[in-house]
Amino acid sequence: MRENAAFPRAAQVAATYVLVAGAYIWSSDTVLLALVRDPETLARISSIKGTAFVLVTGAALFAVLVVMFRRAERDAEAIRAGEAALAASERRALAGTLAGAIAHDFNNLIMPLQMGIDELQTLRRDADPTETRMLEAMSGACTRLHDLAHRLTRVGRERSDTFEPIDLVAAVRGALEVARAHPAFARKTIRVVAPDPVTLSTSAVLVDQVTINLLLNAAEAGASTMEVHVRQVGDEVELAVHDDGPGIEDAAQAFAPWSTTKATGSGLGLFSVAARAELHHGRAEAGRSDILGGAVVRMVVPAQ
Repeated sequence: MRENAAFPRAAQVAATYVLVAGAYIWSSDTVLLALVRDPETLARISSIKGTAFVLVTGAALFAVLVVMFRRAERDAEAIRAGEAALAASERRALAGTLAGAIAHDFNNLIMPLQMGIDELQTLRRDADPTETRMLEAMSGACTRLHDLAHRLTRVGRERSDTFEPIDLVAAVRGALEVARAHPAFARKTIRVVAPDPVTLSTSAVLVDQVTINLLLNAAEAGASTMEVHVRQVGDEVELAVHDDGPGIEDAAQAFAPWSTTKATGSGLGLFSVAARAELHHGRAEAGRSDILGGAVVRMVVPAQ
């Protein structure tokens, strides 16, 4: 609709030009005929007047066309931005519907698993400490899976005002305890480096997802040592995972969906980290680690 508005504007400019040009020619000729009687002088002045008229009106028309062209560019950019926003909104709606369906099936699978673990804990009250810890870890993992499923149902509708201040360092350490049970971390060295307490308005589930995703990405890329650094720098909070692996070849494409260098990779791990950074109105960064020499991936978000 806005592009079509350029045609009435152009017609209006053309009509105005014709009227002004006609009025100028008629009035200037009338004045010249009244003031100048010599034909040679009249011809010379008419020639100068015609040349000046062409130059002035040409410059004016050029200026008008430039203004109209720039306005048309702004209108087109606004239309493209609106179309992009609409497409993004449609994608979020589709993602929310799909995530809700997955979460429903997810919960149906978690429920019997949790019931089985609860029954085993009842039957094995006198189990040795190792078995007891394993059952407790399994029960805790089920609880986290249930929280994740609940969060999936809110994809596309989640806002930062659903978060609450938590101890980020404690949340990262909790995620690390869950991660250690994964076979990918067998015989790996993982450390948490957090010189100072850090509080962030977020959720423990999101911290779990970011931390475990980053650690898994590093471990599956071939790293043997990983460090999770948590710190606050000015008005920003940084959660970074450094490793001694081969590094990231193309940092610009690291967070693109489906982008992976692993044969069994989905290409969604770092993409999900970037999405969670955006959810916090922050950003995700990737590059070469100046600590362990491999890759470093950071989630940097506002402190408040």
